[in-house]
Amino acid sequence: ASERAWVDASQRGLPVLRFENRYRTKAGGWRWLSWVAVPEGGLVYCITRDIQDEKDHAAALAERTAERDVLATIVQTTDAFIQVLDRDYRFLATNQANADEFERVYGVRPALGDSLPALLARAGADAQEALALWQRAMAGESFTVQGRFGNPAIAVRQYELKFEVLRAADGTQIGAFATGTDITERLRQQAAIEEAQDALRQAQKMEAVGQLTGGVAHDFNNLLAAMSGSLQVMKIQMAKGKADCLPRYIEMCERSV
Repeated sequence: ASERAWVDASQRGLPVLRFENRYRTKAGGWRWLSWVAVPEGGLVYCITRDIQDEKDHAAALAERTAERDVLATIVQTTDAFIQVLDRDYRFLATNQANADEFERVYGVRPALGDSLPALLARAGADAQEALALWQRAMAGESFTVQGRFGNPAIAVRQYELKFEVLRAADGTQIGAFATGTDITERLRQQAAIEEAQDALRQAQKMEAVGQLTGGVAHDFNNLLAAMSGSLQVMKIQMAKGKADCLPRYIEMCERSV
């Protein structure tokens, strides 16, 4: 490539603008140079500029851009609900899942720059609870909560929300973001499992009580049988006019008691 550029300038009389090539340095490394070559009067006038820093910056920028593209793809395709607000509670970012879910439970769709309080007011929803959570995040707190959100006239779901502070590269807080998941079905299943467990414990308790009362009744019947038998024998003996054996049967009744 360098030979072709030199031939264009020195033999064909064509100017060469912003031609780039690499040169090995004395230290053994490589640096990129940018050339401008202008033929004039049998000479070639060349100006060169070291553009290695520009190359490094462009490579770093391309790497960061590629990384951000990957992260953006992940954010947009995840099922988690992601929303980012600035200090004035305006949307800095929101992914597809969050926009769809917000519209499903509030009836309005958020867009970049929209005010969260204004959206909730337009949806006819109570914004106090939601704003209280965002105020905690804007105050610098990171936390996770579970709660019910939505417009009762449209839909209300239960969510788990994790709030984090959003900071610029220099550490200055520029807002906050929340990552949420719909836990309505999970809580419903947990409630059903707990209800079944409670019913099982109640059944086990009743079974234990039944076994206990059955054993008590059996023992009590044995005692009553001894007393009843003694009384019946005493009754027969008294009808025969015999009283000398009564003390023995009375003693049996007392022992049973």
